[in-house]
Amino acid sequence: MIAREMIAEKVFAESVAKDIRNFLPEKYENAEFQVMQMNKNNGVQMVGVQVRLQEENVCPVVYVEPFFNEIRLGEPVEKVMNEIARCMEEAGMPHLWTVVSTQWIMIQ
Repeated sequence: MIAREMIAEKVFAESVAKDIRNFLPEKYENAEFQVMQMNKNNGVQMVGVQVRLQEENVCPVVYVEPFFNEIRLGEPVEKVMNEIARCMEEAGMPHLWTVVSTQWIMIQ
């Protein structure tokens, strides 16, 4: 990914972290959302939004690249934000820990 695209994706992730609470249920009212840049094993850098609920000891990271690409292809922002919110909600359900585009981080 070229630097300009990575910067645009990171700006998108920052916007998601700032606004995603508006698309989530009340359970996420006090959640913390943080932009994460991860270096994967194959040398690929990925940008995601980590969600941390105070009562949880794991934090899913939802990678924004597929959602950013949807925006670039003209999908409505509200639709994409609802998809991200759904992904975050599903990532919080242990029986769905194989959600695509998420990663778990253990909190010490």
